[in-house]
Amino acid sequence: RCLLFDVDDTLMDYHQAEIQILRRIFAENSKVPSQAELDDLWEKSWLYWNLRGLHETWREEIQRDYVRLYRNAVTDYCAYMRRKYDLKQDENALYELFGRYLGEAVTLYDDVLPVLRMLKGYFVLCAASNALSDCQRPRLRAMGIRFDHIFLSEEMGTIKPAQAFFRKAECMMVGDSLSSDIAGAQKAGMKTCWINRAGRALSGEIQPDAVIQNLHQLLEIKEIREGFQNDRI
Repeated sequence: RCLLFDVDDTLMDYHQAEIQILRRIFAENSKVPSQAELDDLWEKSWLYWNLRGLHETWREEIQRDYVRLYRNAVTDYCAYMRRKYDLKQDENALYELFGRYLGEAVTLYDDVLPVLRMLKGYFVLCAASNALSDCQRPRLRAMGIRFDHIFLSEEMGTIKPAQAFFRKAECMMVGDSLSSDIAGAQKAGMKTCWINRAGRALSGEIQPDAVIQNLHQLLEIKEIREGFQNDRI
């Protein structure tokens, strides 16, 4: 009777969060970004993320050094932003702005609060994220519902999909990443539910126990229906 939710692209739309951040950073510089500039920065955001290997969370060397690599990727991104768009702050100041604005970017999908409020009281609700604590905790505090437990990799000293992360947070895992959320939880012996908001094809060795396209469909899963038949926690 415990549900563990990934945060970005499961509960919150990270793309929209980053667009908010970029608009605020440009406003600090008396600029308004065009759509082409926003598209360029979104592309570069993923470029610097991938160059640091952060999309390969299953690699042990990435798991060992994840927080430093994460910070370096954001610093690289801010340096590009400053150089390309002639922003007045240096990359360190932009890094601080980026983190502060991310902590204020609560970009919930429409189905999140209605479903979580239905589940609250019948299930232990937990959140799990590989994002940095000083950005993610403020977002979770401000989203309008209290989680029973929050598992953040920076604080735990281990990241998804490492089995050690999931052994500390045994629940049914609900997440958007097959490699980080679903595979890691399965290796730890947990039930898994893949939220596939984009309608991607499911292929390869990773086979979740359930697949949903929105959180309302979570309520139709057998284990969740049975949970509502029990007394409130």
